[in-house]
Amino acid sequence: MSETLLSLQSISASMAGREILKSVSMEVRLGEFFSLLGPSGCGKTTLLRIIAGFLQPNQGKLLWCGSDATHLPPQRRDLNLVFQNYALFPHLNVFENVAFGLRMQKLPEDLVVSRVAEALSLVRMNQHARRRVTELSGGQQQRVALARAVAPRPKLVLLDEPLGALDLQLRKEMQWELKTLQRQLGMTFLYVTHDQEEAFAMSDRIAILNAGRLEQVASPEELYSRPASRFVAQFIGTANFIPAEKTSLDHARCLNSNHHFLLHETNAEVLPENYPINGDILVRPEQIILKKKQTEELKSLSGVIQMRQFLGATVRYHVELQGNHKRTLTIDQSSAGHEPIATGEHVSMLIINPSSSFFSESRLT
Repeated sequence: MSETLLSLQSISASMAGREILKSVSMEVRLGEFFSLLGPSGCGKTTLLRIIAGFLQPNQGKLLWCGSDATHLPPQRRDLNLVFQNYALFPHLNVFENVAFGLRMQKLPEDLVVSRVAEALSLVRMNQHARRRVTELSGGQQQRVALARAVAPRPKLVLLDEPLGALDLQLRKEMQWELKTLQRQLGMTFLYVTHDQEEAFAMSDRIAILNAGRLEQVASPEELYSRPASRFVAQFIGTANFIPAEKTSLDHARCLNSNHHFLLHETNAEVLPENYPINGDILVRPEQIILKKKQTEELKSLSGVIQMRQFLGATVRYHVELQGNHKRTLTIDQSSAGHEPIATGEHVSMLIINPSSSFFSESRLT
């Protein structure tokens, strides 16, 4: 287990009488790439500003390496922040932008020069040291902002949606570079984003925020396969909810067929002990196999193709589930060797589920 760098304990914050954060508790480990993920307005940037020291929480504590840092001013926290608009100084060249923080620390000039050269080399901008930042592309400016943040070698680098202004292809390239840079430096990165694909591509662990509340903190794999709430299930990837009833602690039965599901050992929901309990089983698009011909297999469901979308590596189908509980399911099939199925055609669906998550009707968040 890695050492805890940052610990948030029951952090709450309000602005203009509106509660922004609601008793958020989590830990960030030394040397990890940690992301805050959630929809716009969920409190991500407010939480980031509290960590940076720009805002004070109404309640709760912030511990830095085990010591109370709740009221510590920003300049006394061993961290740097990369803004979405990069906040570079337009009147300074690349070298002086990166050197700014080092000069503020009153480091010897020879050390400033070596640190700037090292930082610019890491982000592959050492050939542009004497250029003005206004002459650089968006991707180059982003690299300079990163170099400026890491040059003083802080324990924590905060990144507030720094890739949001870049085009899609450049954003994907920078995701790779950010993760590579973080591994090379061994620093702790705390990244804010509303893009779950971006968070998944880079993060060791992710905190999901929803309307100021912390829904779950876990690895990308666990968030996808074992979401703690219906909100997390819907926010991460594409979610199909198939009507079912929970018949025991670790089993549920599909209401549109006789298929029985094995449930995860750990059920995040606090449910009554009496069974059955009505609700839904989470099934991801790639966990369903489509068959053109109707089948009588117990594990199959019947449906009608509503729409087909070719997405390159996959073909996505939207299928109306037949039976007493109608739903539209999203199903992904590999496009390699796939024989297209026409809209309106009746199909059978086989569910592949080593284990599943169950969400009761009483918990619709």
